[in-house]
Amino acid sequence: MIPEDMSEADHEAHEQSLDELYHTRARKDLLKIQLLRLTQKNSPGWVWHGDFTMQRGTILKKQWALREQFIQVMNEGADAGGMGAMNYGSFHTSHY
Repeated sequence: MIPEDMSEADHEAHEQSLDELYHTRARKDLLKIQLLRLTQKNSPGWVWHGDFTMQRGTILKKQWALREQFIQVMNEGADAGGMGAMNYGSFHTSHY
């Protein structure tokens, strides 16, 4: 019998038997659980971590630390008479 021609009670019984036979409801529930695990939205206090979520201040602090390290290396080289002894008067950090 075609599902459209069935009575409502027969139609519900037919859907229930198909669900039991093919486990469609269990598959849908499992898919929902897997999606929740992937997104981690069900974890209490879950937040994004990593460089892609850094705030502007943190990025600037990292850039400043790199700049200070560069200046320190250049000054140490100038003291030793190495490459750092060259004139870097035109050096500016506006690109940071």
